[in-house]
Amino acid sequence: MKHEVMIDLIILDLYGTIAIASEYDNHPRNGLYGFLKRNSDKRIVLATDDPLEEAVTAILEEQKIVGQFERIYTGKHLINIRNYKDKRKNLQGICSDLSISPDRSVFISDGNKDRLDAKRDGVKFIHVPKYIQTNEPFSFTMIDLSKNLPWYSDLRKINR
Repeated sequence: MKHEVMIDLIILDLYGTIAIASEYDNHPRNGLYGFLKRNSDKRIVLATDDPLEEAVTAILEEQKIVGQFERIYTGKHLINIRNYKDKRKNLQGICSDLSISPDRSVFISDGNKDRLDAKRDGVKFIHVPKYIQTNEPFSFTMIDLSKNLPWYSDLRKINR
């Protein structure tokens, strides 16, 4: 019998994942509201490289989802990791802050650097296609966290 690990913590990236990286087009990604509602029993945080917490909060307010996040981790929370060029997201630190084991957490992002951070920190990773246009085939309805997740799920091909 397979041991199922339930997800208790969802870590979401911002730009390219739930928001288009543009000040002119800030539509929530397809299926995002339903995904947040379906997973309201889980702890949900945002982790972004953006150092400006006010700018991040403004985007979330425009999308009417600012209250969905227990915490917002910005560029000021990035850390230096030996043998890595730039500062990186501290997913293990986020899990520790919230007293949740990394293996009971999932990070959803469009970035390859984020995939490497998830692997380094033992967090499951769902690789979504970069959010460029609102009429894309990808939707958050495609993500089902009730199933036992592999450490890496690649959904990028959906937009091809």
